[in-house]
Amino acid sequence: LVGRLATIYDRTDRSGDALAVLDMALREGCTDPDVAWQAVHVAYGRQQWEMLLTYVHRFEEQRPGEPWANFFTSVALLETKQPAKALEALEEEARRQPPGDARRPDARRTDPVPRPTAGQKRSCRDGVAC
Repeated sequence: LVGRLATIYDRTDRSGDALAVLDMALREGCTDPDVAWQAVHVAYGRQQWEMLLTYVHRFEEQRPGEPWANFFTSVALLETKQPAKALEALEEEARRQPPGDARRPDARRTDPVPRPTAGQKRSCRDGVAC
């Protein structure tokens, strides 16, 4: 329910409200890793770097070793002027990623990046929305 409400807020340009709902749920003891992961994404979109680090930490407690978690950590660390730690996070991310894995960070091992068809490529080049 929390994730659905946050999604509604986020899709209606109310990402601040989405983050507030997710944050409240996590502070009240929600242990659903998907809620923490959604909070990571919303915080990333809002450039709330300190909050993002908190949510990634919570996610990692619930699902240790997941690919993409350290990618988000590294971005937040760079944005908060911690380049040495960001490099460490990227190195850990490289160890976690299976060779040749080109998945989106929001897919978490379940949804490969779709490849555009020849027609879609042509439409993009012609300025038509893909």
